[in-house]
Amino acid sequence: MRLPNGDLLVGYRQGSDHHLTCDGAFYITRSTDNGEHWTPPEVLAAYPGWDVCASMGQYVDGVMGEDEPFLWARLQLYRWQFEPSQDQDYRTYETYWTVSHDYGHNWEPPFPLHIGPVSTIKTDRGEMTVEAPSPHSTSSTLVRLSDGTIMGMFTCNKIPRGSKSSYKYRRQSENFKAGNRESPITEIALAGFSKDNLRSWEFVVVSDPDEEGYGGGEADLVQLDSGRIVVIYGNIQGTPGFLRTFSDDQGRTWSKREPIAIGHGGTSPSMIKLADGSLLAAIRNLTLEAPGIGLIASNDGGETWELLGNVLDQGGWDMGYPDLIRLADGRIFCVYYTDAEKLRIDPVLEQRLWNSPICHDIAVGWNIRPCAYEELNGEIRGVFLQDLTAQSSTAVAADEMVTLDRKTKIEL
Repeated sequence: MRLPNGDLLVGYRQGSDHHLTCDGAFYITRSTDNGEHWTPPEVLAAYPGWDVCASMGQYVDGVMGEDEPFLWARLQLYRWQFEPSQDQDYRTYETYWTVSHDYGHNWEPPFPLHIGPVSTIKTDRGEMTVEAPSPHSTSSTLVRLSDGTIMGMFTCNKIPRGSKSSYKYRRQSENFKAGNRESPITEIALAGFSKDNLRSWEFVVVSDPDEEGYGGGEADLVQLDSGRIVVIYGNIQGTPGFLRTFSDDQGRTWSKREPIAIGHGGTSPSMIKLADGSLLAAIRNLTLEAPGIGLIASNDGGETWELLGNVLDQGGWDMGYPDLIRLADGRIFCVYYTDAEKLRIDPVLEQRLWNSPICHDIAVGWNIRPCAYEELNGEIRGVFLQDLTAQSSTAVAADEMVTLDRKTKIEL
């Protein structure tokens, strides 16, 4: 994000693999010259025995306001349990908040959002028992409403009545054993509200999988000049595509989520509002023809969307989670990660994973051989985009020029 003093702050996870090994840590790096140079990375969060995946400072347009009292970060902790007890799932979660009052140089002791295995939350439908309520995506914006309440989009696993867990991964394993590669639809989509600066939350149900047939998903939001809040979802259980919904009463009620027609779909949207009121989102583009770090745009307040093309073409799925940051000079900074080019296979870990129930039942069902690799053999990259108010504009990616035109795909 961009801080009030002009610094850019970027956070990223570094770990051995995609959340299988419990060694992931969250790092931050800073630029004082609009992204031209970056400080050596510093560890913000590392917990022995846990894998850490975090998000930081998800403010409107990626910009921390002058009157915002602190910088926040969400720390999501994962741990796979290779031999869980009968009433446990293969994966357990804990989630914490931490805040900084000096633009990320020092951080307060973390305080909990959720400590597993389950939480009881207050919703507009009464109390619910759920697993792991949290903003799901690294790009999920938290916005302050007119009364100072912090609002954001959450997802969590819904626990069936009379059960101790959603058993999401156990059920997925059973599906794969039976030859069904569909994942169970367990996630409920929520809007969360905090009146005490992240300490406690109440929720409104946006979508229930038992009613809609889709899971929660990774979400981001913008607020239009009219006050309407627009939310788009990706990485949704039950559909490969994107969904969108609206609220005209500061998040207290929501329209039914509707599909967005932009190819095969994708995940991890990060959305901002452009100077002319158009909306721009960066996504992990999973269209079959041209996967990569994609851009989509809407000229009608989020009703319809157009796929502009990619700022990076990449064949593998392990890339993305872009974030858009508006710079003071009007440019937009898009930061994302790329796939690792070299795999480092750890034979001991590989054998342990291969022999474990979770990887034998799930990873084999996904047709992927478990292995350990250093994700940052890939890269954290950024490109500078012009505000697309004009018919076309230019962006700089490394030493290459990228032409952006709403009517054509991006061509490198």
